Amino acid sequence: MAERKPLVNVSGALRELPSGDTIQANATSYSVTQTSHGFAVGDVIRSSGTANTYSKAKADTAANAEIVGVVTAVQDSSSFTFTSFGVITTGVPSGTAADVFFLDPSTAGAITTTDPMVTGTVGTVSKPVLLLLESSSKALVVQMRGAVVTSQINGWTYVILPSDVTNNNSTANSIADVTGLSFSVVSGSMYEFEFFIIYTAAALATGSRWSINGPSTTFLHYQSDYTLTSTSQTTIRGNTTYDSPSSCNVSSATTASNTATIKGVIKPSANGTLIARFASEVSSSAIVAKGGISFVKYRIVP
Repeated sequence: MAERKPLVNVSGALRELPSGDTIQANATSYSVTQTSHGFAVGDVIRSSGTANTYSKAKADTAANAEIVGVVTAVQDSSSFTFTSFGVITTGVPSGTAADVFFLDPSTAGAITTTDPMVTGTVGTVSKPVLLLLESSSKALVVQMRGAVVTSQINGWTYVILPSDVTNNNSTANSIADVTGLSFSVVSGSMYEFEFFIIYTAAALATGSRWSINGPSTTFLHYQSDYTLTSTSQTTIRGNTTYDSPSSCNVSSATTASNTATIKGVIKPSANGTLIARFASEVSSSAIVAKGGISFVKYRIVP
């Protein structure tokens, strides 16, 4: 019987599966021939910039952190296989199920459970690579966008909202993430944080609410302050649970430029992401967090 190859989508066109490539039910893997590649199982790799040639990835720059996958088999000094997405059972680190492993900013090809965003070294990249499913046995290779640590001043690390985020939900008071205005936290560490947000409102009669969401905590205490009129603001103090307050205020000072601040202290009991949240008081009436000028700053409390 003649050999038959499966059809795959290549740049929008159906083609036979290229020789050396494989399709698995739980992962996408590729076989590569590269003379003296120098890789070992578990190495995280990137494109070297030359066609079909790869190098060890490293989270020290944005370019070096553009990973293609994890080496899952080494046939010989000139042949290896890497997995770009899916479940792997070789090259899996030890740890606890649900641990997130990031690309290491110090050692090429390595991973670490310490998020570079937490250490705050400017220019490094927070790049998740693996989600551990079973210690030393099974992990999920993930392809998530990396975040460059942009600046640190007096111990503070700053994250700027890259673009506008709009909440004009058809149901009033539907709280949603301010996507992009967040930072990673590690279980057991204590963080001081402050979100500073410039926002617009579709109408003066459209109020809002501003809060946060994140992982489980050992301790959480924060306050929210946001525009009500040109001479007053809504102040919510002593928050100890996420998404507080539960309702919006009733107006905005202007349609063009309002401010919200959320500041406090968190000690998470699980790794995760602390993110700003907001809602519009009026259905289908937009509250817009402005990109480029809104930011969050945070630092680890010794």
